[in-house]
Amino acid sequence: MTNTKAVIQVQAFIKSVENDVTTNGYAQHYLRLHEVVVMHAEGIKVADINKEITAFIRYGDEHSFPEPITGLAAGQSLEIKGVYLDKNTLDPIVGSPDDAVLYYAHRPVGYVVYGGKRYE
Repeated sequence: MTNTKAVIQVQAFIKSVENDVTTNGYAQHYLRLHEVVVMHAEGIKVADINKEITAFIRYGDEHSFPEPITGLAAGQSLEIKGVYLDKNTLDPIVGSPDDAVLYYAHRPVGYVVYGGKRYE
């Protein structure tokens, strides 16, 4: 269930860094974000965006970041843009039934800024 109409750009703090998930030749960072501040939203009302989001950040293949983001740690801030799915529209295979999810945080939709470096 992919809704590419809800694209958001946020600043947030990393609440926790979970184990990376590896699937079909690529990997994803699996972060729980909190204190989410919306910088820009398309296709969704800002009031409808959760203050806690699970972010999946893909890396390791031609469709994503070529390498993982180094130094991800709880308590650090980041800026991230990607496709947003609220907890009521999640596909069960996503694996995060309690939170909203942010994914496609790579080209052509999104990016991540972490530790002073921009990943696209």
